[in-house]
Amino acid sequence: MKEGMYKVLSVALMAIIVASILPLGIAGSKVVSAATYTTEIETTRDAWGTVWKNANFTVYLTVKPAISDATLEGLYVRIRDKTAWVSVLLDFYDTDGLEWTKYVAKFSVASDGTLKFLNISKTPATWDTIGVLEEDDIIDFRFQLENFTTSSTSLTFKHYEAVLKSFRDEVPYGGALVNVGALDWEIEAPDLNKNPDAANSEDFIVTLTDYTIGKKVNATITFVETDDNSGVFKPSEEYLYDYLNTSGSKFVYNVNTGVWEPGTFNIGEIDEDHEVEVEIVLPQYSGASDVDTLVKDLTVFRFLGTVSGSATLKEGLTITVTDKAANYHSYEKDTVTVSYTGMSGTPHTITLEETDDDTGVFEETISIWGMIGVDIDEEHNEIDVEYTDTNGALRKATVSVVYHTATLSVSPETVVFGRDKITITIEDEDLNTDPDTKDRYLSGVIAPGNALEGLELRAHGVTLAVLSFYAVLEDGSEVPLTAGASGVPLGLTETGADTGVFTLLLDLSKVEAATSGKKITGIKVVYNDRFNADLDPTIEVEAEVSVAVARMELDRASIPLTQWGDPVIHVTVIDPEANTNKYVEDTTTVTVHLYDASDTEVWSDMFTLTETDVDTSEFTGTVSVSKSYLMPNVIGGKVVVDYETPESHTTLSEDLDLELSSISVSVNGTSSISVKYGDKIVITVEDPDRNLDASDEDEFTMDVGGVSVEFTETGDNTGVFESEAILVKKYNDNWAPTSTITFTYEDLTPTYATVGMTSWPSAYEESISISIVAFTAEISTDKTTYGPIGEIKVTVTDFDANADPEAKDSVEVMIQLWDGTFMSGSVTLEETDDNTGMFEGSIDISSIGKPEDIIGKSVRVVYRDLCSADGTPLTIFVTVGFTSWDPVMGTDKGAYNIGEKVVMFVYDPDANLDPDVKETITVRVTSTSDIVGTSVTLIETDANSGNFTGEVLLSDTIGPGQVFVRLGDVVTITYEDEFPADYGVTGESKTFTYEVRVGVPVEKPIVASNARFVDPMTGQPITPTVGRTVGIGVTLTNTGPYSEKFTVIMVVRDSTGAAVGIQWQTITLSAGAEGEAGFSFTPGLPGDYTVEFYIVKSLSDWTPLGETLA
Repeated sequence: MKEGMYKVLSVALMAIIVASILPLGIAGSKVVSAATYTTEIETTRDAWGTVWKNANFTVYLTVKPAISDATLEGLYVRIRDKTAWVSVLLDFYDTDGLEWTKYVAKFSVASDGTLKFLNISKTPATWDTIGVLEEDDIIDFRFQLENFTTSSTSLTFKHYEAVLKSFRDEVPYGGALVNVGALDWEIEAPDLNKNPDAANSEDFIVTLTDYTIGKKVNATITFVETDDNSGVFKPSEEYLYDYLNTSGSKFVYNVNTGVWEPGTFNIGEIDEDHEVEVEIVLPQYSGASDVDTLVKDLTVFRFLGTVSGSATLKEGLTITVTDKAANYHSYEKDTVTVSYTGMSGTPHTITLEETDDDTGVFEETISIWGMIGVDIDEEHNEIDVEYTDTNGALRKATVSVVYHTATLSVSPETVVFGRDKITITIEDEDLNTDPDTKDRYLSGVIAPGNALEGLELRAHGVTLAVLSFYAVLEDGSEVPLTAGASGVPLGLTETGADTGVFTLLLDLSKVEAATSGKKITGIKVVYNDRFNADLDPTIEVEAEVSVAVARMELDRASIPLTQWGDPVIHVTVIDPEANTNKYVEDTTTVTVHLYDASDTEVWSDMFTLTETDVDTSEFTGTVSVSKSYLMPNVIGGKVVVDYETPESHTTLSEDLDLELSSISVSVNGTSSISVKYGDKIVITVEDPDRNLDASDEDEFTMDVGGVSVEFTETGDNTGVFESEAILVKKYNDNWAPTSTITFTYEDLTPTYATVGMTSWPSAYEESISISIVAFTAEISTDKTTYGPIGEIKVTVTDFDANADPEAKDSVEVMIQLWDGTFMSGSVTLEETDDNTGMFEGSIDISSIGKPEDIIGKSVRVVYRDLCSADGTPLTIFVTVGFTSWDPVMGTDKGAYNIGEKVVMFVYDPDANLDPDVKETITVRVTSTSDIVGTSVTLIETDANSGNFTGEVLLSDTIGPGQVFVRLGDVVTITYEDEFPADYGVTGESKTFTYEVRVGVPVEKPIVASNARFVDPMTGQPITPTVGRTVGIGVTLTNTGPYSEKFTVIMVVRDSTGAAVGIQWQTITLSAGAEGEAGFSFTPGLPGDYTVEFYIVKSLSDWTPLGETLA
């Protein structure tokens, strides 16, 4: 018991009736410790949230952490809005050590709705009434006790209408209805869950109607709850056939006549084209007369079963049957039976289980090792499978075992027999008999003297393959390998579980071969794959590695007769015999001989070769022939390199010819070339005598016009040499413009030498020439006329001044004034980039003179070309003048509407001060209504253009960056030109303006309307009569944006069209205004008259300002 808590008195206590609103500290008689416990309430009806008549249910309270009380107070129950809270004592139910304790209270609802609880405070316990429930009442449960968290839940007193939770509405013909049927039905009816602690059962009435044959039959079937408190019910009987199938002593309902009559109804004959209905009637609660009715259509189908299979050594024989009609139980796995006959001819029977509930697919796998014989061919590789489906039809399948063709490889490619190890790799899925482990074969030691031939790889008593090893001899014959004196350990092991890849390590130091004195040139591995895709047990796959034998390689086939140095030969010897100590780098020797044309030895020497690394059997080194022996007397001779193996004393020999070669020289592919500063040239020398080392790119250095140039061979053993790329520039006076540089190369061993000479004759020479071209300079400026301030951009092009193509050079220009004198100092122009020969710079016009002094005058920019195209100095110049301009102003339109932007243009060349920068000017924009206006910055459209543009907004509101305007305003753009055209005379700036109007002009703004005849005295409307003067009035409206002055001309015409009266008036109307014009006329004769009104600018300018009104 928890510290500080009192045991509940064992005497019977009456239920405590408490207020509907529980105050804090209620049930204060319970004393608890200072710890706080969490609580949780749950009921056996939580899955549905409802409870109905004639049902029991339980309320559980879980307390965390655990307490040890036998009973617990604090649970209160009420029918909401009907009863007060009732205290219910909780009984101990279960505990989980220190984690939690669970308590329980039991309740019941009678068929009349009376809610009761089991009062365990009484001895014996009694069922006490809380109240009477009506449909939709809510039962509240609440736990509240000091130091326990408050928890609550509720249930609604309401019928939960039964539903079909699952119903197999598609059943196979002759199957489910007769043999299984209703077991596929599940009905959720929680109100029949009378006792939550047991699987309840109820009788349901099941009616089956076949409307196609007009018969109906019913039966009472017991449905049982699937589990305690599940609320889900299934038929208790395995078969419905006995209940629904009728004989002559039973009655069948005749749908056509509407009466029950004696007869039979075989439900197993309901076929796939019948219209069938199932009706299930169940009570709403246990013992109820009110029922729930469930109706479902039933479909019968037929299905033709199939059987198939597959087979491998690893997976075995897998038989698959697909037969939806054999899926009798949709809620569990069904089975079918098949028979099979293996290669032995003996039939067997096997049961196949459905792959899962309700799949209609049945499958089973069995081993096939017992079926395999020694004969592997198509005839002995078939398994016959038979299955009789639910329609009684026999289904057959023939399964062929699938085998795999092996692959074989051996590494390394080259080995030393008697020393190295080789790895044999076999990829054969048929050896992978157990996918869960590494398969192994040949685990053991081959006894001394036994042949490594015909080694069987066996599994389950079957020889799957045969492995053999052979030595390949130099004559192509083969002999089997045999185990040496200590035997040979062999083991073929799979690389991992289920890989199908196997490896075997063969130690060549532990095998022998009967070679009869012949050399072993290879090791062959033969794998007889008895089980393969072609079903041919004789198939073999082979792999072979080479056995190393001594050999010698030289890096060149000839030696040049040269006096440029001692030619070298790189020698490589591969000889396992010379590899006497596998733990150190061994050495061996070769001998070099020099012979003349008569095969007389002139010279010989011995050279040492060193092993490339420990235990490689590969030896390398260089040998050289002194140039002192390479004289004309050996022309036509040869060099011989000999090597003798240390054990077998086999001599390997290689001959090298002595070559006498010619030379050739070129520059950029030709014998002479013209270049300018900044060009690049490459000199090519073809001289095999310089190819001293065939395994390296040889090099030499020579003088070219006083410059030391390095030549490098284009590749190993080419004998062709190219200079580094020579950048043409003024290295010294030899490289000055108009100079020619000659490069001469000598052949020290010319081809005209003969054997009889004791020394080499005079060298043969070849030359090339390099001419450096001069150019005449050019000078230009960005403009020919400039304003009184700004910059003059000068460009000089002079390739001869590009003295250093790898840096920016510079030149100087002078300024000659209008009076013939030169300004003091010079202006430096810098090369635009390395190696361009183009020089640029700027002259500040203010350095030449003040604006008032230079306007109208010209100057020369002078450059001295020290070497023109003909090699002589030359002075060149360009003349520029100074002036000033009035600006040209404009806009993109002549008139604008309010809200539009005015695009402004100003062309002012003398405002273009810097040719490399987009500059700005400022204009002031005002209007008739906004005389203050705003300043706008115009930006040069492009550097050095003198064209400036910008925008301003015309607005009917006052704000920054815009001009306030009204319709009809004149907008004025004002520009202050610092240097106008007459600045040279006045020395003063000048203001220029440009105007546009607000309001887009209307072509014919005056509209004439409402022409009428009136009394001239009263103005009242009248009808004209002969001889009486009539007034003629017309209304005029100015629809345009501006005030308009115009003339209205009235012309009266008689019925012949002749004018019999002309009058006019000149009127001025402001924009939007309306006015009247009045005229008079006295008809002289009766008849029809036409009055026309013409609206023109004036009597002298008949431009229409309105449409004619007649």
